[in-house]
Amino acid sequence: MKKLFFLSTITVGILSWIFFLFLSIFAFSSSSLIKTIDHYFLPSYSIDFSKLESTGNALNRNLKFFNLNIIHNQKTLIQSAELDIGLSFKPQKFFSFLNINNIAIRDGYFDHSNIQSADSSSSSFLNFDEQISLSFKDFEYRKDDSILEINGDLSGELLKSFSGQLSFLHDNKFSTIAVDTVDESYRFSINLHSFKWLSLIPAFSSSPVKDLAFQMNALGELQHDQSIIRGSFNSNGLFFSSLSIKPNKGSFYFQSRKNIGTLQLSEFLHPLIDEEYPIRINLQKKSLQVPRLFVSSQIIESGAFNKIKNLIIENFFISFDSIIPKYSGFIKDLDLNDLYFDEIINLSGNFSGQGNYMKFLVNSDSSRLKNHKKDYIPVSILGAGSVSGQAFDLNARILNKSSQIDLALQIDSGSINPLSLELKGYDINKDLITFSLQKSLNRVGSYIDRSIDLFEKNSIYLNYSTNSPSQTPNFKVKIFSNESRFTVNEDLIIDFSEPIVEVDSENLYVFSPSGKSNNFSFDAAYGLFNYKTEKINFYSLHDMKSIDLQSALDLGEESINLPNMQAEHKGEIQLSSLILNNAISLKTKNFSMPVTDSHKINFDNASIFIVDLDKAYGLLSASFMKDELSFLLSGKGLTETYDLTFSTNINLDVEEFITDSIYLQVSGNDLFKIDLNIKKNSPSVLKIYSDLKQLNSIRL
Repeated sequence: MKKLFFLSTITVGILSWIFFLFLSIFAFSSSSLIKTIDHYFLPSYSIDFSKLESTGNALNRNLKFFNLNIIHNQKTLIQSAELDIGLSFKPQKFFSFLNINNIAIRDGYFDHSNIQSADSSSSSFLNFDEQISLSFKDFEYRKDDSILEINGDLSGELLKSFSGQLSFLHDNKFSTIAVDTVDESYRFSINLHSFKWLSLIPAFSSSPVKDLAFQMNALGELQHDQSIIRGSFNSNGLFFSSLSIKPNKGSFYFQSRKNIGTLQLSEFLHPLIDEEYPIRINLQKKSLQVPRLFVSSQIIESGAFNKIKNLIIENFFISFDSIIPKYSGFIKDLDLNDLYFDEIINLSGNFSGQGNYMKFLVNSDSSRLKNHKKDYIPVSILGAGSVSGQAFDLNARILNKSSQIDLALQIDSGSINPLSLELKGYDINKDLITFSLQKSLNRVGSYIDRSIDLFEKNSIYLNYSTNSPSQTPNFKVKIFSNESRFTVNEDLIIDFSEPIVEVDSENLYVFSPSGKSNNFSFDAAYGLFNYKTEKINFYSLHDMKSIDLQSALDLGEESINLPNMQAEHKGEIQLSSLILNNAISLKTKNFSMPVTDSHKINFDNASIFIVDLDKAYGLLSASFMKDELSFLLSGKGLTETYDLTFSTNINLDVEEFITDSIYLQVSGNDLFKIDLNIKKNSPSVLKIYSDLKQLNSIRL
């Protein structure tokens, strides 16, 4: 313990002697000390002056420089014909022992453009005294291409008795600030033309707000427990990072009493608040409350907020009690632009956040969606989400009539996919599906609207994302339906049972486990429609019953025993010309056709091929009487006036067909060619050809 006390005493003694030595050198040889500090401790700076006068005592020195020139990194920062600086030393404050109490500068300039990389580490040792005097004469503040000439004097104790006047000449405009203290009351007048005034205040030197150019006229009085300020404000636009503040102007009136104040904004070009409800400010708790706040793209644009068309916030509260502000509020009305839909109108809910992170809830009973066709539908929206920097995240449920949609929406301008949407819908009707399709999918929507009828109880899954404006969006939709109808043209209508429809940016796919095409049922059907070529490729399986074929071929009461068939159907339809190319492979089971009242042809399993629903070809095994036969099938006009011919050759014993009579007796066996012809709306015709060379005939 004694050793620690001894070391502390020695350390304090050494520091005291060092400080005393510093004051002695500074008092008797200020010029040499400054040049030594410049040479050894400020290598990136160069301080030159023609003469230095030092007056005052050891703890309060006045330095007067003549022809001062301060250079940083070979660029001039400060140049002045005369600079008078008053310094006070306070050894009891080790980390802020040096304070400035007087600055008087004449005929010079400060070039802020050359201070961007300057080291400000000395700021903790260099501070302004509570009692200070400032004087400027023909002094210029330069930044980039702008020059501000400053003249005037200010003196007194900060926050107590500060008074004086400063004038600013810039762009041939004259601005003034006047402050006067009367009976512990500050009275001031401000007349500022458009300039980046905040760039003059050191506290804003690293803030992007320093580049906000504005003009202001104000009169006010500040007292210990109350204040009144009245004036007008006009600002230019400001853009930094992802935030853009638009030009605005209007009048303001501020008054406070015992740490509670109100701020009235009126006659603004783009109103920020409701004039009937002023902003309430709690100076003690460092918070403010805005009863009604207006935000629109005419006022501000920022990252994810550039989607906001209109926003009305009620009871907006913000607290500056911590380094990062906290805020909350109730969204009365929110209109969004280009958030998948062209517009989402009349959203409501509440939010809270801190800094650039915000979370929110959506509870809207009377919202509306607007698509790229300028059509509207009413919806209710319930959801929750968050905003962080440029990222927007929303999970919501949308209700429209009996339809329900669950969606997950993400927007991040810095992401590979700036916009991503996943949607699941239940009991969706066709109008809602086509309404929800993007403009880039106009052809898809037109085709669905024109050719597909979706009945009740439809479900939908949608995934949509964008890469860049020059690339086609990634898009996929799946629709699950109980029943739907696909109209290719007026002659070809397909009814699907429990189909699945899948849509992407290039094709439309359809699968149905069962259904009916015209009068023919099918067990499974697959279809693909390409928007660019306007072609439909399809494949279907059919298990056709005899009664269905009878009805489809319109055979009426004809006694043709048509078989049950299994069919495989492939084809392509060109919608622009309605040209159909297809092929059907048919496999039949046993069936028979009558030839005479006592004889019929019995067919075994057969293979038949139909081309373009017009021509038919086939080879059919059959038996007639005791002979085994092979029939060739040919047909045409199948969809209109069908004409079918079954052809074969057969050896017949004519005695079985021609009965002997007193006039004619026939005997023998010969080869006959047989054609059985079946036509629509005509009786069946059996034609038999033979040269009868092998027959014997006897005439009586």
